Amino acid sequence: MNVSFIKLRVADDPWILVIRPSMDVNPDKAESPAGPDWAQVAAGLCHRTRGAAASGLVLVDAKVEPVVVQAWDASGRSCPPPPAALLCAARWLFDSGRASGDLVEMTGDGPVKVLVVDSRTFGVELGAVGGPSDVARLEAAIEAPGPRDRPAAALGLELGGRQAAVLCYDGRLPRRTGAPAVRVPGAPRIEAACVSAHQLRVRRNGVDAVHAAGAALVAAAAIGLADREATVRTRGDGILVQWTDEGSVFAAAEASYCLSGEYWLEEPDTGSDN
Repeated sequence: MNVSFIKLRVADDPWILVIRPSMDVNPDKAESPAGPDWAQVAAGLCHRTRGAAASGLVLVDAKVEPVVVQAWDASGRSCPPPPAALLCAARWLFDSGRASGDLVEMTGDGPVKVLVVDSRTFGVELGAVGGPSDVARLEAAIEAPGPRDRPAAALGLELGGRQAAVLCYDGRLPRRTGAPAVRVPGAPRIEAACVSAHQLRVRRNGVDAVHAAGAALVAAAAIGLADREATVRTRGDGILVQWTDEGSVFAAAEASYCLSGEYWLEEPDTGSDN
């Protein structure tokens, strides 16, 4: 069975989209009611060398209203669709004429409304902020080889139910070999360089690009190194983030097409030659 896919990205965070009606099923063999093993498809299709190299796979069921999206990460684990994946799905749905006014509506880990900023840029609410708090209360003193590699602050926060530990640097990111060993149980590390009050650079260390941008802005604004609205860049592409007075965080970014192709999915062995 051939599975047609589209690869899109937000900043440096690529996702594979599979649109359920576009699957080219062998006409001589009916697809099982449960469908293919999407965890296996995600692990193969997203592999860095044997596949299309992506953060994960989003299955879009466009046959229902509202559209249903499901996600698996690059290792094949089922996960709630992260913000970058939702923006990629929204781009395809918008281009397919499935936007309602200035909104693209989906159901993922609950109802989702993505704002259409323009034909290529989409925005999403990242949720409320919990914290931030000083990571030093949870961890021993930060170790760094020199003052240039020492963060101005290390904050733990929760954004939209996701935990993060954000290391804020005044001016530039440290050398990778000099990154301080800060660990917070259950919280991935995000490194943010505050270039100016209106611009940040982020090393996301595998965290969803949009979530990392939102967490970085909140942490930098909390310590006075950034305004509550700024552009956060991950490897060049900017994500506009706003921490509203009501306490929620909104992010908008361009979702760009990378490539399209087909993935050959082996038919299950039924043990019969008929």
